[in-house]
Amino acid sequence: GPSGSLARPRDRHSATLLPDGRVLVVSRDDAELWDPATESFGPAGRLDFDLWSHSAAPLPDGRVLVVGSTEWARGSEAQAPKAWLWEPSTTSFSAAPIPNRQGAHTATVLPDGRVLYIGGF
Repeated sequence: GPSGSLARPRDRHSATLLPDGRVLVVSRDDAELWDPATESFGPAGRLDFDLWSHSAAPLPDGRVLVVGSTEWARGSEAQAPKAWLWEPSTTSFSAAPIPNRQGAHTATVLPDGRVLYIGGF
């Protein structure tokens, strides 16, 4: 069985299967990659906010669209919805423009590569 361990315990995370067989795990303010070839996890980038109620959708070009709400660090009540694109070649996130960003939704990648978001708040 797998012998690798995440750098830290995760909750409220997403796990996205990538075209090359690796798995992107996004939780809170960072991400890790599971590589089945080496049976290990490695760093996959950091986010500028703590995520909650997010979804991650694999895009046809190998990138991953991460959409959800965020919480400011240290329990502030201010929340700002965000969207990011994760780039596999650089293992980094960049801001993605998306209208009506929200949390607690579902994300479905359509055959033409668009992502359909339903539900949430």
